[in-house]
Amino acid sequence: MLKKNLSKIILAIILAFAAITRLLLLGNVPSAITGDELFYILTIKSVALTGHAFNSSWNILPILFFKYPTPHVQAELPYLLLYPIISIAPFSLLTSKITYALLSIATVFVIYLLGEKLFDKRTGLIAAAIGAINPWLFFIGRTSYEVVPATFFYLLGIYLLLREKGNKILYSFPIFVLAFYSYIGTKVCLVPIVLVTSVYAWYINKRKNTSKYAVLNLLCILFLLFFATSLSGNARTSDLVTPFSPEIASHVDNIRKVSIAPNIIGSLLNNKFTVFANIEIIKTIKAFSFDYLFFTGDNFVSLYTHGLLYFVDLFFVTIGVMYLFVENRKKLLFIAGLMFAGVLPQIMFNSNEIFSPHLSLFLVFLIIPIAFGISKVTERYKNIFVSIVILGIYTLSFINFLNIYFFQFPLRGHFDFPSRELSYYVKIASQKSPVDLYVKSPVDAFSKYVYYTNALNKNNYSAIERAFTNKDYKLGNVTFLSCPDIMNEKSKTNVVIYNNGECPPIENSLPSLKISALLDGGEIYQIYNDKFCHNYALNTYPSHIKLSDFNVESLTQQKFCQTFISR
Repeated sequence: MLKKNLSKIILAIILAFAAITRLLLLGNVPSAITGDELFYILTIKSVALTGHAFNSSWNILPILFFKYPTPHVQAELPYLLLYPIISIAPFSLLTSKITYALLSIATVFVIYLLGEKLFDKRTGLIAAAIGAINPWLFFIGRTSYEVVPATFFYLLGIYLLLREKGNKILYSFPIFVLAFYSYIGTKVCLVPIVLVTSVYAWYINKRKNTSKYAVLNLLCILFLLFFATSLSGNARTSDLVTPFSPEIASHVDNIRKVSIAPNIIGSLLNNKFTVFANIEIIKTIKAFSFDYLFFTGDNFVSLYTHGLLYFVDLFFVTIGVMYLFVENRKKLLFIAGLMFAGVLPQIMFNSNEIFSPHLSLFLVFLIIPIAFGISKVTERYKNIFVSIVILGIYTLSFINFLNIYFFQFPLRGHFDFPSRELSYYVKIASQKSPVDLYVKSPVDAFSKYVYYTNALNKNNYSAIERAFTNKDYKLGNVTFLSCPDIMNEKSKTNVVIYNNGECPPIENSLPSLKISALLDGGEIYQIYNDKFCHNYALNTYPSHIKLSDFNVESLTQQKFCQTFISR
């Protein structure tokens, strides 16, 4: 009986491990929230309180018809996914991220299903284990970034399309629609993924159900056309790059201006199509570079000393691809097709910079050949020592990643942690005195203040909506202003805070405290006329910080001041 249920027990252990690691200290790390995440949360809370978004009659249901709340065009499904908890729970990092953390755990399960469907239970379990500890899936699964549901629904749609036959093939269509609704960046993947999967499923099903696969692809194309015809002028179509984009034309003109080649040669070698192809090749090479994937990552992840994969993954993906090439080239072509589709958001994005969420599907599809490579190695070398060595290498790799993620990454202040520190300080300081803040982006600082202080409620709603409408960012006796020189603020008794990190530098001899970068002590905010932190013994820079300190809102005033406010 135990042997019969062993695979289920192992899978349960893997999922439990994924759950523990994704939920551990979820309210502390990452220690802040991005502007994209915040827009969803504030908009959802506004709808929950009043039935509409700020300054409009928009509510959540029109989002399914691609009608967006102003001023941002973001993915559609996250509004519905986040609504149940955001609408009833107070603002916190935990409540903001728990929905997607659960989806990330579910993604590990779907990776198991996909690995089992393509190969066997052994490979499926290995794939689930790799997914549970994969650096990228771990990192993104602890955020409320839209690529989390997109990854889950695309994988689930692929699995259903491979599994079902007859009319049930069409069951995958609503799942793919949910994937399409989940993230702006991966919308370009819909038709390629469905086409590649349909062709492979049709082939392994002995070329049966041709009409059903054709109908599915036609439905996806029609849905894509429905999306395209529903777009308005602000629908972010400029995010895509094509040979006909203005940026490409400008690049061609610049090349020709610095060339003395005859016109006919210049036209043949330097035109929209050759320049576009060259840019796309360079972007693809960057995305596949060893440093990026295995060592540094990008500015979004910001670990800097760790990539999106483990070094050992490179060995096993190579082994997996080699075995597939020898044993099943059709399956290799299918996985390669999925990987190509997974790279499309990056190569079609109108930027030369790598943005890891655009590569999320590629990174997840890569887990399958990695797992297959491990399965073949342990199958060929049945010595238990080989399995122990592989398990040991991945265990040490994951421990090293956890060390970087939990004990180094928070100190970088990623996702604008200083705004969280600032919000706590302002909330306390404003109880004793008016507070004037001079920042580069008053709307951004105001929005984060509203979130971190949990100020969006029925009592404050009108004032907050008025602030957004009039661009006069004031709540109670707290005022957010753009960054002028504050030398003439000397005589004021208000607490005055100036963003030295982003505003033009100022010089004065006024006594001040500061909020500094945790990593190097660099000054970010200057605080004048402080009313309460100066009463405590303060350090000259942040030091002796513990993980528990990142739950800022739970700290006492003294603990907060002595940890995050410096002289």
